[in-house]
Amino acid sequence: MFNDFKIYLEIPSENIKISDFDMSFEVRKSLNFEPNFASVSLWNFDENLYQIFAQTTDDVNLIYSKNGIEHTIFRGNVETKKIGRKYICVSKNSEDIFSKISLIGLKNKIDNLQINRNYLSKISTTQILKDCSEVMNLGFIADEKNLPFKEFPYAKISGSPYSIISNICKNLSLKFYVENDFFCVFSPLKNNASSSYKFNSNNSKLIRLDDTDFEIISDFIPDVNFSNRIECDFENLSGIFMPEEIIVVGDNFCNGIKMHIILGGSYEEKNS
Repeated sequence: MFNDFKIYLEIPSENIKISDFDMSFEVRKSLNFEPNFASVSLWNFDENLYQIFAQTTDDVNLIYSKNGIEHTIFRGNVETKKIGRKYICVSKNSEDIFSKISLIGLKNKIDNLQINRNYLSKISTTQILKDCSEVMNLGFIADEKNLPFKEFPYAKISGSPYSIISNICKNLSLKFYVENDFFCVFSPLKNNASSSYKFNSNNSKLIRLDDTDFEIISDFIPDVNFSNRIECDFENLSGIFMPEEIIVVGDNFCNGIKMHIILGGSYEEKNS
């Protein structure tokens, strides 16, 4: 069924790209002020490759390929505290080797990074965000005309660029996320773009989590992100929503890929 579908684990700097093992993964991305993470499980993964992944300090990519087109699901660094390997007895005379590799986004881009700049003329919070993302070697994506900002006649900033970004976004009620090598910031209060994605009972499953939060389970849509407005048309949920959490799960031996979108917070009801 999935002959045209592959999942890769890759270290580009080492020219390592592996897919010849049973592999499953879970990627969690959220609108909070912590780096996103991914957990990758592998069966009968080669010991030498395991040690390379466990010891690398370089970027590791989780990639899927369908119909010959590749998409990076997650880019991060191995979290050494959350890497494991064990032998599982599957029959009297055989064992499977189970390996688990946890990836954390931005680890190399936030550890020990510092920014120290004096702005001697008028400066905006938007420019400070740009400068912090540059120090972190991230591209900057924002709809600047709809981005609330403050201006200062002069300013001095120093410290962790990630902490400075977090503080500015909290103070201006902005949301941000990091998608691989890009820092993306937006205002949920000023996002008036029409919905790009429509979910209903024909293409998705809806689960009520509590009185206000819902979860959509659907086939993987690679470019859904937190600044997207998505339209829901279910029997018990109808309106325009924005994601609060995006979870991507999949494997290369059975289920393919699914996306779980947690809805919560601000939304726009139909016919309001």
